[in-house]
Amino acid sequence: MRITLRIVTFALFSTLAQPALAVGEVSCALFQDLTSLHISADHFLKHANSGAYPQARNQLRSALDKLPKPMIHEQLTNAGLIKMIDPLSNFVDLQERLVQRYDLSTLQKTNNLANQLSAQAFVDRIRRDIESLGCREEALGAISGDAPSGGGKGNGITEFVRRVTATEATAMSFAAIALFALGIVLMERFSSHRKRLAKRFPCAAPCWVMPHAAPEVSARAERANFVDLSQLGGKIRMDHAFEPDQMLQILVSNYTLDAKVIWCNADYIGVKFESYLSIDDMMFVLASSGNPDVEPTLPQPQQMQ
Repeated sequence: MRITLRIVTFALFSTLAQPALAVGEVSCALFQDLTSLHISADHFLKHANSGAYPQARNQLRSALDKLPKPMIHEQLTNAGLIKMIDPLSNFVDLQERLVQRYDLSTLQKTNNLANQLSAQAFVDRIRRDIESLGCREEALGAISGDAPSGGGKGNGITEFVRRVTATEATAMSFAAIALFALGIVLMERFSSHRKRLAKRFPCAAPCWVMPHAAPEVSARAERANFVDLSQLGGKIRMDHAFEPDQMLQILVSNYTLDAKVIWCNADYIGVKFESYLSIDDMMFVLASSGNPDVEPTLPQPQQMQ
């Protein structure tokens, strides 16, 4: 059991203690630029047929100018997010085409292109991809749902500023690992301690058993024998029957032990001591040899505890 616990602890610690995944390692500058691009693209599409259309086009153009494709490729590669390169590059290409096809006299042309490319659905998917990136530091308030520079209104970005940073996540994971490892160690020590206490030793130690009576009530001691003994309790062979949960006093080798009946049958009772029997006292009892025909001198009831 101890070896198994140690193997489990080592395996979990090794797994959880790995460096944080590349996701979340994108620089905050790139994260903010991608967020601004998403807001501008969403704003552009939603106002294609309104008077805000020219303004939305300018905002999108400004966001595109901040995101050259080589920079996106380099930063995503360094962060290990290669699978994000093509979707984001295609997204930027789509916005470039929409801006280039912009024409005040033929708005319908741009709308047809947007519909043909399912631009809005694509924008929504890219929003989820950008959201999954995060960044090393807290995102600035500019992406908390406010419009990008130039006016307009952002959508669905508020939760970005609440994202836990990679550094904080790493610290939290190590704290959780430390607590888990400590719990495993304590559980192992407790299990080992309980096993040691519960180890049963066969014996034939004579004893006397009597109900745990009130001080004013006299009780008769019954002769019996321990057939096995541990620091937690023991098994006693006797003729007299007791009820489960009944409190007893057991006199053995000059010791008086308070115990509770856990189980019983026609020949035996199982008892649990109210307090642990020390290892020295248990060994003394096991090594003792008394004459069961000689009834010990019983202490006065008021002295029994």
